[in-house]
Amino acid sequence: MKKEKQIIFANVAEGTHEGNITFLAAEPIEMAHVLVALQGNTVHPAAAGELPIGVVTDEAEAADDPINVQLLGSGSTVLISAADPISSGTFVVGTANGKIIPLPSESGTYRVVGIALTTATMAGEVVEVLTGLPSNIVITTGSTN
Repeated sequence: MKKEKQIIFANVAEGTHEGNITFLAAEPIEMAHVLVALQGNTVHPAAAGELPIGVVTDEAEAADDPINVQLLGSGSTVLISAADPISSGTFVVGTANGKIIPLPSESGTYRVVGIALTTATMAGEVVEVLTGLPSNIVITTGSTN
């Protein structure tokens, strides 16, 4: 007799949650430690400028797989994969595929997700980040006449 696959959630999406919540993945999420955004009642890797809600702590092999999300601003630090080198003490923003980069100096509006507490010397390294609720920061550079 074939045994049915049973999915057991660590927490259910009812009531309130302290720091972590289980969501279903909207698509395969091939690496842990990336920012995710909501897509209906599911999550997907956040794109640059998209409002992230948290960081996944594991992987999802397929759409509709359960995945743990560590919520931004929940009072603890999170580990996030860097897309570029990052120095500790730097504000960080989300970029493509849910990774982070240092706050750019070019003019624009950027969504800051936290402050890097550790350093990444190259892309792909994981950085410990002190997060709050994501905030938009506008950078303007002087113009010449």
